[in-house]
Amino acid sequence: MKDQVDSINQKYKISSFINSSLEYNEIEAVLRKIKNREIKILFLSPEKLENRSFAERIKNLAPEYIFIDEAHCISEWGHDFRPSYKKIKDFCSFTEANKISAFTATATPDVREDIINQLNLSNPKIVVRGFERPNLSIKVFKTDRKKEKTLEIIKNNMLPAIIYTSTRKNTQNVAEFLQANKIKTTYYHAGLTPDLRRLIQDDFMNDNIKIIAATNAFGMGVDKKDIRTIIHYNSPGTIENYYQEIGRAGRDGKISNVFLLFDQDDVKLQKYFIRSANPSFEDIKTIYNKICDYANIAVGSKYEKEIILDNKFNKFIIGSEISSNQIAVLLNILEENQLIKQVSNYKKRYYFKYLLSSADLKKYIKKIADDSLKNILVFLLRNYSNEPFYSKIAIDITELSEAAGLNKYFLINKLKELSGYSILELDSPSMFPTLNLLGTRVDSKYLRIDYEKLTEKKKHSEIKLNEIQSFVETDDCRMHFIINYFGETDQFYKCGICDNCMGSKESVDHSIEFLEEKILDVIHAELSSIKEKVLMKLLTGNSRVPSMKNNPNFGILKHYSKNEIKNVINLLISKSLLERVNDYLALSQKAKSKYLQSDPDENQLNYDKLELYQKLKQARDEGARKFFQNAELICKEKVMRNIAEEKPDSSQDLLSVEGFTQRNFNKIGNEFLEIIKDYLEKTKIKTKETSKELPENIYNVYELVKKGYSLIDISKITKLPEAVISMQIETLIELYPDISINSLISLKDVKLIQAELKNGILGLKELKEKLPNSISYAMIRIVLAKSQYL
Repeated sequence: MKDQVDSINQKYKISSFINSSLEYNEIEAVLRKIKNREIKILFLSPEKLENRSFAERIKNLAPEYIFIDEAHCISEWGHDFRPSYKKIKDFCSFTEANKISAFTATATPDVREDIINQLNLSNPKIVVRGFERPNLSIKVFKTDRKKEKTLEIIKNNMLPAIIYTSTRKNTQNVAEFLQANKIKTTYYHAGLTPDLRRLIQDDFMNDNIKIIAATNAFGMGVDKKDIRTIIHYNSPGTIENYYQEIGRAGRDGKISNVFLLFDQDDVKLQKYFIRSANPSFEDIKTIYNKICDYANIAVGSKYEKEIILDNKFNKFIIGSEISSNQIAVLLNILEENQLIKQVSNYKKRYYFKYLLSSADLKKYIKKIADDSLKNILVFLLRNYSNEPFYSKIAIDITELSEAAGLNKYFLINKLKELSGYSILELDSPSMFPTLNLLGTRVDSKYLRIDYEKLTEKKKHSEIKLNEIQSFVETDDCRMHFIINYFGETDQFYKCGICDNCMGSKESVDHSIEFLEEKILDVIHAELSSIKEKVLMKLLTGNSRVPSMKNNPNFGILKHYSKNEIKNVINLLISKSLLERVNDYLALSQKAKSKYLQSDPDENQLNYDKLELYQKLKQARDEGARKFFQNAELICKEKVMRNIAEEKPDSSQDLLSVEGFTQRNFNKIGNEFLEIIKDYLEKTKIKTKETSKELPENIYNVYELVKKGYSLIDISKITKLPEAVISMQIETLIELYPDISINSLISLKDVKLIQAELKNGILGLKELKEKLPNSISYAMIRIVLAKSQYL
């Protein structure tokens, strides 16, 4: 929501959102602006509409239009059904808004029809935009060596990249494998803390991280236009999911590559997901009986109280062959069949009862010094009369906070404070699933379950999985298969760039880099531009013209198809290395610079790495004179930059540097290793490998500092106090005096601390007393440690 609002407000400051991240006063400010016509578009989740009092406030603002995004979630035949979406039609009716629009990128014809029925739309205008994505080159590989295949793809394709997996464990496994192969990668899934997920997403959006392995929890809010590669490490369960996820690549319209890695284990995993989402009739009966037994409800009896399915309940069902992650699915089925009513998080109540008599409470109110506590007690007395003196009563915290004009969380804390003083007794709502039994308990043999509907739903999911397998096996154009699936028919459509269209099904072109290099070299030799048709004839050797036959590059790529060459030309254009001008292909300025023997600038290498690079270059140039060869053949500029970055200190590590071959090593390898050894001894900078000898907790902090996280963010991620983090950073500064603290503490605060140090104040306590309260001991400790090396 925030991303979409920010995007709109860059041009027109007319939108806002309301969700659980906002405080009471922030929500009130938004509603005020809507009333004053300052805000015209409000973003909400459908779950928010379950709060009756909130829905009434929205109704009073008289919304004219209701727009429903991700509308496929309304349909049980869609790939991401959410029950709360079905209640949107009730909200539309409640607010009396009759201008309703629904949007989705992944609705098949049957889902479109179901959306119309679920929203009670009469004679709606239906707009179906083309599903074709002509800039996506789709390739499918059948393989049981997925890690190795992923590594191969990443090395041969452009970044940024997303690697989608079906499980959290696989995200970690893939990321760790790539890291072990010296490819910087991180992972993302819903099990990470919200702060860490936010930081990882920001890093990816800002290009601090180029490769991310993730579950489908990553992507809905990611509007990054230049994602060049997407890999499905595991096959998705539906074409809809697959299409939605590959649609995150190439949003700028440039050629991007998407890969699906498939094996039969993927099918087994998706079948397991289908079974979990579609339990048997026996499982439904079992959970119904377990709920009733847990609450001690006899057959034929009613139960008026709420039933809380807490940790004791989870232990109670052990041995019933029902897993804890199936409970939510089973509860939804029981609710749909009107056997239970789940208590919404919005409707969960607090209960309170006074522990003092009426007379004693009034005396306490007169004596109390805390005005906020006094005001809350007076408000409770006025609104709930005498009943709480005799029994516990339910209160809606949201309604109460709005009526009292207080922040909800402030009110809760104050009520807890009064409970701690034994002024009142407070029962907080459970964070566990809570429900009411509807009617009397029935013998499970007579449960009325619409099992025909459940069977149909399971069959529908299995059909969708079969479609994915058909997609893997098809010899048809991949994009044609997809657009046909979504209801578009074009018998002769061919995308021209998928593996089937290019005749390279189930194969990776290992020589993309070779093809790129040769194409650029040939165009460079032809004075940096050439007609595209002439270039194709020259490269493939398909010409009888004598002058072309005499060209040294004639037929240099004769073993490659025209489609393969064209695909790489398009790739070079997307990399901004080639430009297509009318019928000509020309080298861009970026490409021309590759043919100049210029040194990298400080934007490419830090100062210390520049020093090492210069020494490597000097040795390389001496080697070129020694062997009477072009310097680039001894070792390429970009490879030396990689070596200066990684500082390999063994022959094995040097050979693992991208682009450095055994041929390079035979000519210059030993000289490079001597230079690196001398450099490391001189600067006393440890290599990446030796830095891992740090204790794990300090090493984690070291990695976060290097990535540029702030002191506050590191504290949130590691769940350690800033004081502890600062002591670990002191240790790191001793080991790595050059480590930057710029991201940890603002420059303004650093200057304030340094000013006091210059005045001769060196003690932590004395410094703290002299500095503003916003500067913590942790910040002072870090600046003190760093100042010893300035």
